[in-house]
Amino acid sequence: KLPACVVLVRKLEACATLMLADLRYALRMLAKSPAFTTVAVVTLALGIGANSAIFSVVDAVLLRPLPFPHPDELVMVWGTVPHEGGGHDVDSYPDYVDLRSQSKTVKRLAAFTRTGAVLSGNEEARLLQGVAVTSDVFDVLGVSPFLGRRYTRAEDNVDARVVVLTYEGWHRVFAGNPKIVGQQVVLSSRSYTIIGVMPRGWRFPVQDAIKDFLMPLEPIIPKELTRRGSHSYSLVGRLKSGVSVRTAEAELNAIANRLALQYPDTNFDRHQIVLSLHEDTVGEVRPALTVLLCAVGLVLLIACANVANLLLARAAARRREMAIRTALGASRNRILRQLLAEGLLLSVMGGGAGLLLAWWGIDVLRVLGPRNLPRVADIAVNSSVCGFTFAVALASTI
Repeated sequence: KLPACVVLVRKLEACATLMLADLRYALRMLAKSPAFTTVAVVTLALGIGANSAIFSVVDAVLLRPLPFPHPDELVMVWGTVPHEGGGHDVDSYPDYVDLRSQSKTVKRLAAFTRTGAVLSGNEEARLLQGVAVTSDVFDVLGVSPFLGRRYTRAEDNVDARVVVLTYEGWHRVFAGNPKIVGQQVVLSSRSYTIIGVMPRGWRFPVQDAIKDFLMPLEPIIPKELTRRGSHSYSLVGRLKSGVSVRTAEAELNAIANRLALQYPDTNFDRHQIVLSLHEDTVGEVRPALTVLLCAVGLVLLIACANVANLLLARAAARRREMAIRTALGASRNRILRQLLAEGLLLSVMGGGAGLLLAWWGIDVLRVLGPRNLPRVADIAVNSSVCGFTFAVALASTI
């Protein structure tokens, strides 16, 4: 007797041979009906392409983790005042300093605000967009410049004149000059030293369009450093390992209660809300994307129903062929396998065309899509989208 593994291999070879024969025959049959094949493929391409395009958005925005080390530890900290209606509010700089120094559950906490500056010099003046943020941001996000260095807490003072470029700002504004570190630039009539360049793809805040630079916060807010009632700054932090969001929120609220007793004029009934950075980034668009994905799923079902009707109409013209094959000894399973092979070819061709449509649709989405869509630069046709498209094509075959 032959070994069991040899028998299994021979059975698999026989199945593969039959499958290839079915696919070759299916290809010949579809080639004989170019009009039917074209209509069916285009119909499936529209349905599968719409699903692939929307899934690429869902994958980038909802499913893919944030591009930082241990992203589950990252949180946004918002102030809230219940008697004023609640909601997410920014914090003051003195409150930030107290929360940072007193918290035992938050490993690092950074304060930031968006800013802009006019770059002047030998060339025409240009408006740059940036983020003014305390030096803790590098430890919070776990990313440092790939050129030069980051600024330190010693440089978090009103006299600091240093700036770190983003990778995109380095290329867009300074043409990727490899000797940029150490050069002086004039931003809004003040001289700054470029001390570093962040890695490619690094963005913060993650939901915003790509910024050009980072700079210390204190130099642009010298009058706000002691104003506890001036709430202007967002807070991002990294929790200590093993600490939950709810535990951190409870501790920060205990600190907020002490500050409310200590500074009743500015901190009365002021509390803190802690959200994971991912949830804070995508929370508002999650319901819309979920509904949209369900909607394009229905579009695919409609496409499959239309192609099924086309196949039924085509089957009426193939009754004689099926009768002859049955008379020659073909079983029902053999005929079913042949029809599935034809459906699989249609779905694979529709999936390939749909993937091309999704690729084009993503470019359109970046230009015409909603401005508040987070992580739009991360949307792409990647291996996850290709795998999803293949699964949808198989489901469409069935």
